[in-house]
Amino acid sequence: KQAKTICKFTKKVGDLNLCFLSCLAPRHLIFSGLSCYMIDDVSHIANMAIASHHFTASMKYQARIFVTLRPSVLDPAGTAVQSALKQMDYHVDSVRIGKYVEITLDAADEAEASQQLNETCDKLLANPVIENYRFELTVIEEPKV
Repeated sequence: KQAKTICKFTKKVGDLNLCFLSCLAPRHLIFSGLSCYMIDDVSHIANMAIASHHFTASMKYQARIFVTLRPSVLDPAGTAVQSALKQMDYHVDSVRIGKYVEITLDAADEAEASQQLNETCDKLLANPVIENYRFELTVIEEPKV
């Protein structure tokens, strides 16, 4: 059952503007960024906001990830492409095949975004035994306060 909104107000806590929806129920919905919280007593929100990391503003990043074989690893797919290019009268010195991945993610800052990407690449996107990776990180959306 949907609660009926009877008033809306904002409260500044630190650097954040929190949006409150007071409902026809003994609870309140609080929105901060993309997070929504339900509490029973609005008077406790200041302590809750200051103590909780959920109220940290985050930024949206786009990562462009390049995964390549280590130089010491043979690349049979690259060799096949090189051979095909030579048969087509394109003279190339070498070909190495890799992967390109784009990821959009939310993080509090660039250091946290880099940490998330390093973990993602180490655990899923690249095989650290035979592949290297690098990424470029771009802010695509600043936090809304």
